[in-house]
Amino acid sequence: MGIEIRRDPINPRIISIISPKRAWRPKQYKLARVEVERKSCPFCPGNEFMTPPSTLLMRKLNGKVVLERDKDGYRPSDWIVRIVPNKYPIVSPKQSGENYGYHEVIIEAREHNLRIEDIDLEHLILVFKATFKRVIEIIEDERIKHVLWFRNEGILGGASIAHPHSQLIALSFIPPSIEEELEYFRKSSECLYCRPEAFYGSRRLVHENDHFIAMTSYAPRVPFELKIIPKTHSPNPWNMDERLLGKFCEMLKIVLKSLLYSVKVEDYNMWIHAVLDKIDEDFHWHLEILPLTSTWAGVEKGLNVYVVSISPEEAAEILRKTLHSLVSS
Repeated sequence: MGIEIRRDPINPRIISIISPKRAWRPKQYKLARVEVERKSCPFCPGNEFMTPPSTLLMRKLNGKVVLERDKDGYRPSDWIVRIVPNKYPIVSPKQSGENYGYHEVIIEAREHNLRIEDIDLEHLILVFKATFKRVIEIIEDERIKHVLWFRNEGILGGASIAHPHSQLIALSFIPPSIEEELEYFRKSSECLYCRPEAFYGSRRLVHENDHFIAMTSYAPRVPFELKIIPKTHSPNPWNMDERLLGKFCEMLKIVLKSLLYSVKVEDYNMWIHAVLDKIDEDFHWHLEILPLTSTWAGVEKGLNVYVVSISPEEAAEILRKTLHSLVSS
């Protein structure tokens, strides 16, 4: 395969140059991954006073899962999932204008060293239940125009704490990347995400279940970039029922495991692109996974043109083989 240039059909500002020969470049540098001595972790049980009071938490009372908040100076330590304001926020409800917003951390589990793909399915469903419940509360604020759920994994992914966690950012404006995608839906009479195989081709299909499809991106920014797309057209996932949420979590776990086992990816970023119902715009929500399989250099950072060394079709084939062995084992 020679060099090929592709544009993302939903967001044409994303340009990918697929150049297999780049994989053979000589490399004289190597990243040393150093384990830092674990000190007192603010996300571990028993350290609840190291964070601001929770805005939402899950715990079990009499065998039932209940939703609560820290109050009156009391902070339960028997929580299952805990959501707290970020101590170092990039937006805040105490600010005004475009600085106004919410920045919160979802502490996903009590265990300190746990990857999300290894979290028990039943527990992962609870994590997203709590997360989406908190989103619904936040968007009651009329000033909020957009919410991003995202997760940074590993040092290259920007994670500063090893304890499993994800984050919510609620903004008073719609960011440009979402505006780009909205523009596609405003102009197009057809949603490509509703018929991904017809556009992307089955060679990029990695996995599917009754409600979700996982595919490598048509114009990837890094090798093995993926999207998880619901088969039902909807602007956001906030009100998914438990059955649908279970299928989503199943898909997320198996896709992340296939990445880890196929290409030994320890670091990644992932996020949900969605729009709020009150924006009253057509949109098809989806989750994007950006595994840190390559390092962006001058071309990527200077031009927003992304050079990748393996085609998404080849990447999908590798992931399918790994995934098949995982599912059948």
